[in-house]
Amino acid sequence: MTDLPWLLLAVALDLLVGDPRRLPHPVRGIGWLYDRLDALADRNGWRGRVFGALAVVLVAAGCGGLVGLACALPWVGRVFWVYFAFAGLALGDLLAESRRAARFLDKRELESARQAVSGLVSREVADLDADGLSRALAESVAENANDGFIAPLFYLALGGPFLLWIYKAVSTADSMWGYRTPRYERLGWFGARADDVLAYVPARLTAVAMWLAGGLFGIRRRGLWVKISRDARKSASP
Repeated sequence: MTDLPWLLLAVALDLLVGDPRRLPHPVRGIGWLYDRLDALADRNGWRGRVFGALAVVLVAAGCGGLVGLACALPWVGRVFWVYFAFAGLALGDLLAESRRAARFLDKRELESARQAVSGLVSREVADLDADGLSRALAESVAENANDGFIAPLFYLALGGPFLLWIYKAVSTADSMWGYRTPRYERLGWFGARADDVLAYVPARLTAVAMWLAGGLFGIRRRGLWVKISRDARKSASP
């Protein structure tokens, strides 16, 4: 509990500052590492599950180790603790961008809404109408609320920035390699499965949080949990 004030400070910084665009971010460094490992796998014909698993384990362990060492330094360790905790959370940017898209939808400015929503989702949105854009926005907010905030916060509370950045390294592997395509089906298998395991509890906490939040906004919650459970079974990820 001694870290609770610092955890709350990190959350406050995330909400107030978000992700400063002009500053380097640890996730970009992790992405660069996976790009290099992807190229290494190409050069040596190592696009199998074994190399993919070793790559994710080594990157995650390295990230956790470096963050843990930085946070343990005398004098400046607490500064690193707050920085890495703040950098690992992404609720501020998610709220700002999703509210921006929602304002365009409320004003029926569909072209501006498409541009805003396209920055939040991976799908093609050019042909979506207002209802389709609203659904895409809602789904993106729900998924990113878990991946970008609830799950990182869960691991931050559980094990500090050390555990948070192990999770972020695995989550980044899933976002870059976790595709069922000929190129990544085997290389990205471990990262995708590891992300499923690490996100399992946080995803359910996210669903509970949204169910509770619905009541604050006057959404009728009767039968809503049945719909949540039904829709969850449609996903390939548990």
